[in-house]
Amino acid sequence: MGESSETIEIGTVRRGDQAGPTVELPVADALSGRSLVAGDAGSGTSNSAGVVCEKLLDRGHGMLIVDVDGEYHGLKETYEVLHVGADAACDRRVHAAHAETIAELAVERRVPVILDVSGFLAENEACDLLAGVTKHLYAKAKTRRHPLLVVVEAVHEYLPEEAGLDECGRMLSRIGDSGRKHGLGILGVTDRPAAVRSDFRKGCDWQAWHRLTGDADVATVERVLGSDQADHVGEMADGECFLRTDPGAPVRVVQFERKRTFDAADPPAPGDVEPPAYTGVSGDFLAELDAVTGGGSRQASRLEELERDIERTDDRLRAVERRLAGTWEAERMADRETWAMRDSATDESGTSLNAAAAWGGDLLDGFDAAESPPDGADGSTGAGDPAASADPVVDEPDARPATDPVAPEPDAGASLDPSEGRAETERSGLAVPGGAAGDADADVVEELRDAIDSLSVVEREMLRHYRAEGPTTPMAAHAAIGGSGERTEAYAVNRALRRLGVVEHAARGRHQYALSSLVAERVGELLATAGPTDDYLARMVQRVEASFVHDVLPPAQEPDVDAAETLALDDEVGAWPDA
Repeated sequence: MGESSETIEIGTVRRGDQAGPTVELPVADALSGRSLVAGDAGSGTSNSAGVVCEKLLDRGHGMLIVDVDGEYHGLKETYEVLHVGADAACDRRVHAAHAETIAELAVERRVPVILDVSGFLAENEACDLLAGVTKHLYAKAKTRRHPLLVVVEAVHEYLPEEAGLDECGRMLSRIGDSGRKHGLGILGVTDRPAAVRSDFRKGCDWQAWHRLTGDADVATVERVLGSDQADHVGEMADGECFLRTDPGAPVRVVQFERKRTFDAADPPAPGDVEPPAYTGVSGDFLAELDAVTGGGSRQASRLEELERDIERTDDRLRAVERRLAGTWEAERMADRETWAMRDSATDESGTSLNAAAAWGGDLLDGFDAAESPPDGADGSTGAGDPAASADPVVDEPDARPATDPVAPEPDAGASLDPSEGRAETERSGLAVPGGAAGDADADVVEELRDAIDSLSVVEREMLRHYRAEGPTTPMAAHAAIGGSGERTEAYAVNRALRRLGVVEHAARGRHQYALSSLVAERVGELLATAGPTDDYLARMVQRVEASFVHDVLPPAQEPDVDAAETLALDDEVGAWPDA
């Protein structure tokens, strides 16, 4: 041990030839060194640490005790010690904001402090407070250089052998490694010495090993002290310990004194009295803590005010969303009226001019899912007979000549209810020219473009989101485009996309982009032979997407094929099989 003229008495030698003499520790090593007191619960570890604290307090030295079990407040029976923590029994309740003030009182004002972390319900709160206190202790000790002992109960929780160190552990390890040169010492107390970092155990100035019975702990005694001590460490009486000072000094069996102050670690027994009256703490110290608490209260009030501002902002955003929802609904109503007017207009043959009629009329979001398609929209007359072919002449500048819409005979059991998805008559309701298959494909692209263009702004934005993000729920998609995300509104928009066939159900409430499969299905229905290649379908999808996705351009070169070229592959693939 280091040379010192000042010592403290801690007990007497209990056994052997040296039995009887008083055992002393140099104050320099007890106050500024690294030390360890280990032993099973009830073997006397807390008493031994308490004796060292009392002896140092008798000489006016400072300390900070990290009390994890609320056992050290008995020191207040005799000494003016500041007891802080989270309990009402503490002199003051503290939190992380008090860390610097606590360190300042301990180092600069030399006030003994019990930092009682047993009352914190959240472990992170205790760790934040202790980490802050130890940081400020280390920083202030470098300039003040007043010796101070940090006593850490359950040191294995902060300096574990197997796990990594958190912020608390790193600061305590730093104090143990280099605190001596700044006057900081550390005394670790544990009932699990095998769980304490080995580098901490090996570097101790003095060690007290009380009764230990666990296999791992006994094995640790053997590594540190030797096999003889390991054989007998389980036989130690209460308060007895193997004491080693210098690494080369002999190991002695020492009986620690009994501490003089109230022992809160003793289990209560029938007839026990209440703890004695404790020594008060200077009002100036408490006032300094109160000043921090007041600042914390003001900060909390400011946070509450900011939270209220956020709530008010959220209310305003919800109001804006409601107004936007009204705007979208008005836009859909206008779309509905426009299409209704076009639907009521017919050409000379009586065929509706509404492009949506070819889709069964369910492009309009206003149609109820249980409502039947309007007369003629499914390709049949009001009496249920197949529609007669006609040559509609569309009186529009950009309209292309088209041949008759062809509607196949529906199956006897087929349902035309739009809520059950488009029936076969719906799927084949496109006007298919009698000319080249390539022209028919072009009509599919054009009508898909027109159908998507007829969607409202919100519906098109939601379709783009499905394309960009993949499978998601309607509520998430609606919220992502700036909507409310409410179920009713989201599903109303989603329903229009599903009826059109550009969105389909994926799984577990999620929906996905389905334009590619829709194009493949429609083209496959138009042709009586095997479908075109994937590359050809991809170009068709790209032509459709170029009309509503900003970063998609039409294919660089449109295929120029006639019916024969479309129905026969090139030399690399071979001819399509006959129908």
